[in-house]
Amino acid sequence: MEDDRVQDILSIIITDSTDNSLLQKILTTLWYIWKARNDHRFARKTWNAWQVHHAVVAHTNTAALADSTWDEQINGDRELSGSAAS
Repeated sequence: MEDDRVQDILSIIITDSTDNSLLQKILTTLWYIWKARNDHRFARKTWNAWQVHHAVVAHTNTAALADSTWDEQINGDRELSGSAAS
């Protein structure tokens, strides 16, 4: 087993008080770094730091839009069921 100390680093970055949106951004960034590593290793495709950054931003914005759309749909459904009950 490699002793790369990733768990130690993550335990410093991510604590019980880490905000959910920051946690999502950290995990998304790590996932895209992993994806860039795999692309380099297996597909000989090289990502630069800006490509990783833009992929994280795009992913985060898309997730936020999906969440807000979901929230609007849920709230709309609640309003409709509330008015039907009246």
